Amino acid sequence: MVSGGDLFGSVTADWHLYADEDYLDGMIAFHEVYMPSHDILASAMDLLDSYPLNMICPQHGSILPKALIEPAIATLTKLPCGLFLEIPVKDLDEEGGVRSLLDQILTRLITIHGAEEIRVMFKQSPFTVNTKLRKITKSSIDDDSIWNAFFSFLGEQRSGTQYLASISSMVELLCKKYGIPLPESLNSVLFRSQTETEENRRQVQILQTQLKKFEEDLHRDPITKLYNQEFYLAWLEKELSGISSQKRPITSCVMNIDNLDRINLDFGSTEGDKTLRLLATLLIEHVESQVQVCRIGGSAFALLYVSIEKDEVIDRVTKLRNLIHEDDRFIVPPINVSMGIFHSSEIPKALHQDPEQMALLVNQSTCSEFVWQRSREEALSPAQQMLPAVELYLLCCWLTTLGFPVTWSNTPWKSNHFVCLPQTMVLQQRRVYLPTLWISFFVSCLSQKSADSH
Repeated sequence: MVSGGDLFGSVTADWHLYADEDYLDGMIAFHEVYMPSHDILASAMDLLDSYPLNMICPQHGSILPKALIEPAIATLTKLPCGLFLEIPVKDLDEEGGVRSLLDQILTRLITIHGAEEIRVMFKQSPFTVNTKLRKITKSSIDDDSIWNAFFSFLGEQRSGTQYLASISSMVELLCKKYGIPLPESLNSVLFRSQTETEENRRQVQILQTQLKKFEEDLHRDPITKLYNQEFYLAWLEKELSGISSQKRPITSCVMNIDNLDRINLDFGSTEGDKTLRLLATLLIEHVESQVQVCRIGGSAFALLYVSIEKDEVIDRVTKLRNLIHEDDRFIVPPINVSMGIFHSSEIPKALHQDPEQMALLVNQSTCSEFVWQRSREEALSPAQQMLPAVELYLLCCWLTTLGFPVTWSNTPWKSNHFVCLPQTMVLQQRRVYLPTLWISFFVSCLSQKSADSH
C-alpha cells in the first residue's frame, strides 16, 4: 500500500470509499488543473509502476484497489497537463467532430456535478442528453453553431460561472488539441474571472497593508510613537526564551522622569506630552540602531540592550543621562531622570525555562526597584534641598524693594550650582539665579551700613 498524497486525487460529485471505473475521469479533472508539468507527472508514474502495489490511498479522493492501479497509472502517464504543454494539433473530423468533444465535456460535467443535477439542467434546453450514456443524443442546433451555443447555455444557468469554471481547463486543452477557438462565453468568463482575481488580489494587499498598520499601531505609544509596554514585554519574552542556549546577555534599562507630574500640574498636559516627545527624540538620536526604545507607561521609558555586558550598558546610559540633564530644550531644565538596570545574569536559573516569568521579573525589578544613579549636579544635601522659610521671606521682601515683581509657583526650580527650593520665585521678564541674588543682597546691606556710618 502507498499513500499517494495529491497524486491520484479526484474531483467527483459521487464519492465512494473505494474508487470505481468512473473515478478516472474525476482524477483527470483534478490533475489537469493541479499538476504543473507533464514530464514530472510521467516520471512519478514510471517510478510507481515499478513497485508491486496492492492499494493506493490518495489524500483527496477514494482508495484505488489493485484492479484500478494499472489503468490509473497509465491514464496519468499519458495525461496532457502543465503550463508549458505543447500539444500537436489533430484533425477534428477524424475524432468525430464537435459533438464528440461536447460528449467529453458532458462527461466531465456529470463527474463533477452529478448526473441528476446535469439531467435537470438540460431538461428544458435545445440539447437532449442521456446521463447514463453520457452523450448528447439530439439537438435542434446545427453543427456549425452547436459549439458556442452549448457554452452559452451553460453560462446562462444560475450556477453558470461554476459550471464553466469546472470545465475550463479541459476545454482549453481540447481547443489546443484540435485548433479551434475558445467559446466566446467561456472566454468572457475566464477574462471576468481573471479580472476578479486581480481585483481580489489588490484588495487583499490593501487589507494586508492596513492590518500591518493596525498591528504596528497596537504596539506603539500614541504620544511618542515609540513601542509600548505590550511590545516591551513581548520582546523581553522572545529574547529571554533563548537565554540558556544562546548565552547572549540582555539588559533592560528603565528611565523615569521624576518631575513629570509637576510639569503637568504647573504647565498643563500639553507641555507634559511635549516633554515626553522631546525625551523620546533625544533617546532615539543618541542610542544605537539595534537598541529598542519603548515608553512603558506614564513617565517611564525602557532601553533594551542585547549582547552588551552590564558595565558597558551602565557607561552608555550614564552618558545618555548626562546628555538629558544638559539639554536646555525642556520647559523646566534640567529634568530629573532616575534609572533602573537589570541584567539577564541576575535571573535565577530556575526560571530559565519560563520566558514569560522571566520577562515579568525583569519588568518588576526595573520598574519597582530602581537603582538610583543621580548625576553629580543633582546630588544635593538635605540642607541644599530647602532654604528656611524666614530666609526665603526676607529675600523676597528685599527683591520687592528693589522693584522685582515676584510671583509664586509650585515648580521645583534649581540654580546651575546648588540651590533647590520647594517653591519657586518666577521673576517676570528676567531670569536671575539665587546665588547672584544673595550676593547682591549682602552687597546692598554692606552699602547701606557704610552709608549709615557716614
